[in-house]
Amino acid sequence: MAPMSPEHVWSDWMSRLLAKKFKSTRYRIRSWDSTGITRTYGASSINVKLRVVCDHCNKSWMSDLETRISAILPPFILGEELPKDMSELEQVTINAWIVKSAIILDYARTIKDTTKAPLFSPQQRAAFKDGLTIPAYTHIWLTRVVNAGRKSGRAVTSYNRFRGQRFGNQRAFILTFSVREFGFQIL
Repeated sequence: MAPMSPEHVWSDWMSRLLAKKFKSTRYRIRSWDSTGITRTYGASSINVKLRVVCDHCNKSWMSDLETRISAILPPFILGEELPKDMSELEQVTINAWIVKSAIILDYARTIKDTTKAPLFSPQQRAAFKDGLTIPAYTHIWLTRVVNAGRKSGRAVTSYNRFRGQRFGNQRAFILTFSVREFGFQIL
């Protein structure tokens, strides 16, 4: 198995962007462990990392994706005027970055609770890594977060099971994510 590397939940460039814009140097980080215990602490950056990706991926295609998204998202995050049109490449980049975030947070749950299996299968994760192929039936919504605090952000995951004649026995992963005025939800 390849050596694992910590990946930021909120990209490192986001901390630098907010610090530069608002001259902020302190953040309040709140996290929950698998037993439901809440831990709150102060930090000089939004430095929440999960050790769930291999070092090679983190330093290659994932780093390239972060570089591309860091050129697109700042106006969304800061609530500035948005471009009237986005290129297909920009749209693909946003979607790929969102799916990458979802896969990481989904996989992180299995580290904390080994009785759980990730919703994204090994084949889906490999197809995404190899060609940024978004799994079938994935839906993504973007939103503007109104009344966002200067340094607000949130990443909330939930798992649901749909049962019944109409759905069979389907599992669903939902990630709601925000950083200042940019938010998304993926199902």
